Amino acid sequence: MEDQPTTEGQSNISKLEQELDQLKRKAEEESRSLGVASQEPQPKIELNTPEASPTETPITPHMIPPKKGGLGGLLKFLVVLMVMAIVIVIGYMYRGRISIPKTNTKPIPTVVESIPTQTPEPHADWEKYLDSSGVYGFSYPKEEFTIKDYVEGVFQGVSITHLGSNQKNAQLQLSDGVVLRTILITGKDNDAKAEAEENRKKAFFQPDVNTKLSETTTFNVAGKIGYKYTISGYGNAEDYYVDVGDDVVRIEVIYAGTLEDTINYKKLIDEVFTTLKLFEIPTQTLLPSPTDESMSSTSPEPTQLTK
Repeated sequence: MEDQPTTEGQSNISKLEQELDQLKRKAEEESRSLGVASQEPQPKIELNTPEASPTETPITPHMIPPKKGGLGGLLKFLVVLMVMAIVIVIGYMYRGRISIPKTNTKPIPTVVESIPTQTPEPHADWEKYLDSSGVYGFSYPKEEFTIKDYVEGVFQGVSITHLGSNQKNAQLQLSDGVVLRTILITGKDNDAKAEAEENRKKAFFQPDVNTKLSETTTFNVAGKIGYKYTISGYGNAEDYYVDVGDDVVRIEVIYAGTLEDTINYKKLIDEVFTTLKLFEIPTQTLLPSPTDESMSSTSPEPTQLTK
């Protein structure tokens, strides 16, 4: 009696195994039948829309549900995937060839035309002088200087004089004041440098034993080279030489007085030097004599000489 349950349990297990084998075979048969059916061509459905009765709904192809799990759906999916890949590749290739112009966001600078301003002539209110040959000219304060013709040998020029408070008589040797003399040296073979050296040698024979003579040095004359030397002794003198065309302009400045007075005189002469002008081509304007009140304003713009 103890072995009976064991025999019945084994019998039930055998039955279950047989049923499972049957279900398994049945499932395999259905799976094979579905595979064969998916390879068979779908029957062509002919629609006869005009003859459909008013109460019947016509059958259209999109109303027929496709079979799930078939190879046709997979093939369509692969075709769509390939088309998308081709489109992406073509788009990527042409993206580098077609460039979209970038918009220039930088502001366009505004061009403002500047009107050149003329630099006012220094000391435009001063008296003007132009030599008789039209080669050089300068301005001077009329209230500070007296002017007269100056002759040295065959050469002519002009002399302006400022007398200090200790100078009692203008006819005596200068003891307090400053004198500026100019001459135009023409018809000589010497240029400015040679003329400076020649006159410097003459200065050695001055009667004043205390005379000291500097070496000849250069200075800038509006892009040219001028030459100068200084003489010191009882009085102090500075001689300047510069070429203007075939001629040489000589300017001599003589100072006398105390150290403080001499410094002030030099400042006054420096201001006169800022107005000194040279004409490479002599101006055609007739020149006034030192007694004339003014100089014609129609003279061409000259080259300015700077110390």
